[in-house]
Parts: sequence; structure tokens; C-alpha cells
Amino acid sequence: MLTDREISEVARSLWHAEQTQEWAQPVSSRYPDADVADAYRISLAVRELKLQAGRSVKGHKVGLTSKAMRDMTGATEPDYGFIFDNWFGGGRRCCAARQHEPAVGRSGTGVRDR
Repeated sequence: MLTDREISEVARSLWHAEQTQEWAQPVSSRYPDADVADAYRISLAVRELKLQAGRSVKGHKVGLTSKAMRDMTGATEPDYGFIFDNWFGGGRRCCAARQHEPAVGRSGTGVRDR
């Protein structure tokens, strides 16, 4: 289990990478013993940084619900996360070039109306 300090450092690194579109060292390389519980703690810490920066949560995402997709990605369980206000491009398409490892799969999402 990562310490609170390590969670904070990783969250800041990921937030910085998102803002600058610079590469961030993978958490699994930096902390090979990090587990799923650490990943969700990191996710919550990143969410807090985004909220402090003025973003808002518009919904929630669940992915990797099929065994085939988990096998393809090496995941052991479905993943869950947040959908933020800046993920909507006003009808524009998302640019795959901005993603480091884009993958297409079926995911469940819930978006709040307001």
C-alpha cells in the first residue's frame, strides 16, 4: 500500500501530465507493489486536484466489464472512474492522437443532465 505522500506525488504527476500533455512515468514502474486500492486512492486524489482547478464531475464510467477486454488489457477486474466537464467537446470528436494507448471497448457511462 502506498503512503499518503506517494499517492499525492503520483496524483500531482498525472495531473501535470494531463495539463501539459507530457508523458508521466507509469505508476506500476514507479511503484511496482502498488495495488488496485492504491489506484483508486490515486484516482480520488486526481479528482480532488481537478475539482480544486475548477472542473466538475459530470458522470461516472465503468469499463472493462467484459472478460475479453480484461484479458486483452491484463486487467483483473472492471474499472471505475469519473467523467469531467472538459471531456465534452461541444460535438467535436475526441482526437485519438492525444491518447497514448487508445483502445476501443464497450463501457457503461452515466452523465448527469446538469
